[in-house]
Amino acid sequence: MEKVNAAEPARPITILAIESSCDETSCAICRDGVILSNIIAGQAIHEQYGGVVPELASRAHMQNIVPVVDAALKQAGCGLETVTAIAFTQSPGLIGSLLVGSQFAKSLAHGNHSLNLVLDRADRVAL
Repeated sequence: MEKVNAAEPARPITILAIESSCDETSCAICRDGVILSNIIAGQAIHEQYGGVVPELASRAHMQNIVPVVDAALKQAGCGLETVTAIAFTQSPGLIGSLLVGSQFAKSLAHGNHSLNLVLDRADRVAL
């Protein structure tokens, strides 16, 4: 059993949260309840159709997710090694868009040995 040193300061809790439920890809970094960054990429392609086209939204999320997460980490001044947990939107939303965010978050958490948190819209408002 590992001994814990009571004098050792607690590691900060840093959450990387991904939102991809409709036509915006976003990533926020929060450390101990303080939002360090919040990056949002919109999708102008839908304007010509007068509404969101689900397949186009999914494809745009695939293009946007890596640059958005990179920008959020840079703005927060932290690297993946400092991330404690990775959160993502599970529902409600467009299934293809949700799949892009959830699979990216799960892969990132697995590769980073981070906890994975599943959120729905009610949870996101609370964050």
